[in-house]
Amino acid sequence: MTAVSNPMNKLSHWYDIISKELDRCVDFWLKFSHDETFGGFFNCLSKDGNIYDETKYTWLQARQVWMYAKLYNETSRFKTNVILNAAKTGASFLLSNVKDPFTMKCSFSTTRNGKAIKIQRTIFSECFYSMAFAELFRATGELLYQTEALTMVDTILYWVTEDDSDLGRPHLPGCQPTNTMAVPMMVLCIIKEVKSLQDRKYPDATDWAIKQILAHRQRNNTVVLENVTLDGKEVGGCEGRLMNPGKSMYVCALLHCGIDMSSKCMLNRPTKMHQSGNKMADKKHRVIKCRHKQNLDG
Repeated sequence: MTAVSNPMNKLSHWYDIISKELDRCVDFWLKFSHDETFGGFFNCLSKDGNIYDETKYTWLQARQVWMYAKLYNETSRFKTNVILNAAKTGASFLLSNVKDPFTMKCSFSTTRNGKAIKIQRTIFSECFYSMAFAELFRATGELLYQTEALTMVDTILYWVTEDDSDLGRPHLPGCQPTNTMAVPMMVLCIIKEVKSLQDRKYPDATDWAIKQILAHRQRNNTVVLENVTLDGKEVGGCEGRLMNPGKSMYVCALLHCGIDMSSKCMLNRPTKMHQSGNKMADKKHRVIKCRHKQNLDG
């Protein structure tokens, strides 16, 4: 047995590779993405760091804040003022530019100086916004960040479980309402991020999200579909054929976290979803078959 083939040596070998890649990645974004004039981050960079589009996307602005704060909180070599100040600078751009204080909706994209370009009729910009401030509160202890995170989460949960009219999505007569897995997935994700703030548990929203996600197991647990009807049946046409194996496996991890906060769901159910995701793995080439419209018949 060679040194690298030994399981522990192999683990150490890959840990070193991943660690160096993480350092390289963080250095790249610290060097090239920061907008020193208007704040926030440039998202559209070529591999050599050149900016090819100055549009700023809230998903990416918030996720970069979250990542800097997460690195600061959990990785000793990144617990530096450089990383923390980068997170706080990004948060300042979010606070000043992306949220409408009256509607609580966040811009999907803005100009370089923070003027809104587009607002989506979904919850996802708001989810990433709340996650960024939750993690930054853990890094700083500043109550402003905690308040931003919790207020936004409360608003999101109201939209998805009680009244979605503030999202601005019209209810058209020919549109069939569907349960889209991305929504309960993100609900579990934000609850996971904020549940330690002020000891928030959100048991009702957790149970709702788990129930919604489990409805996506179809055909005797052999497939996980992105879209199902509100009563948990398959949707016809192209919309009903959409599958995302990577998301299915990520949802499994979230379900295990959710089940820790819920007494109403069986622990073996996420495992079955994971097995469904594994069926879409190409074991020969060690990749996931990510077909946008997976052929459900073969």
